[in-house]
Amino acid sequence: MKITVIINPHSGKAKHGFFEKERFVDIFRKYLSSEHKYEIFSSKSREDTEKNMEYFVQSSDVIAVTGGDGTLNHFINSAIPFLSKKRVLIFPIGGGSLNVIHKNVIPNQSIGTAPRLLCDIVNSMSNSENPEMFVKKLRAISFENSGGTKYGFMFANGVVYKAMKRYYSKGVGPEVALKTIAEMLFDVIMKRDKDLLEYTDCSIEIDGKDFPYGQKIVASVAASFKKMILFTKPFIESEGDGFYFMASADPATKVALNFLWIVLGKKVLPKTFNGKAKKVFLSFSGGYTIDGELFESRDIEMILSEGPYISFLTLPQYTTSTR
Repeated sequence: MKITVIINPHSGKAKHGFFEKERFVDIFRKYLSSEHKYEIFSSKSREDTEKNMEYFVQSSDVIAVTGGDGTLNHFINSAIPFLSKKRVLIFPIGGGSLNVIHKNVIPNQSIGTAPRLLCDIVNSMSNSENPEMFVKKLRAISFENSGGTKYGFMFANGVVYKAMKRYYSKGVGPEVALKTIAEMLFDVIMKRDKDLLEYTDCSIEIDGKDFPYGQKIVASVAASFKKMILFTKPFIESEGDGFYFMASADPATKVALNFLWIVLGKKVLPKTFNGKAKKVFLSFSGGYTIDGELFESRDIEMILSEGPYISFLTLPQYTTSTR
């Protein structure tokens, strides 16, 4: 098997030396079986990665992508045209601030252990009678609007978009995220921030049926998996195919007061949809976020639908579907 490592030198953890090319070479020489090959590519820019994408896919069995959710999203969107012709396993190495997708693929990974773990998995997979036990398939969500089609695993608008915007303005990291959430909850409950209290104008159609609680919402959220940032798992158990989708028209203060139960998937408020969907039409004002990347827009129409399956390399205990 051949492993290609794509390093994003601009990620926060890369700047601290965790993703030096020499470190990968040293670990691969020590722990990767000699029957396997590897190549390490330090990307100068997104355009640089795109330019070489066909080569990466055609020449690799496993591609390890270092960086955060945004870096992984960009890689997958660039790779999808080539992945339809050849299956390559993606091994995400978390180099961002929250790394939500990464933690849904291989939860116990850390930036210190990931390169060695990659060697162990590839060695074990090549000697296994059932190599598919190391493959986890996640179905991406297709986001189609007038600007084209983009794929990803997480979407949100409304107050969640506002929270992400505030989070990035204060810095990054789990501690900043927790502090941002706490501050916003306090601001909403005490009614100190009018922007957070305002509804987002949003028309929603879920699998051909209108959202029954009107066209003013606190937020809508879609994801390929149940676990979101930090400890949050807001989606309730739902049978059937499709991606997870949630939309709430309940007052922001009521959402804030029930926040913990909502984000743990323990409570659904009266004016909230929380379940599975195969196709969702949204027409809304304000910005939105896909896989942690912010998009500014005033008015937008978007269709969310089931996208292609992406094959990830992981440990056997994590291959059970999170859908």
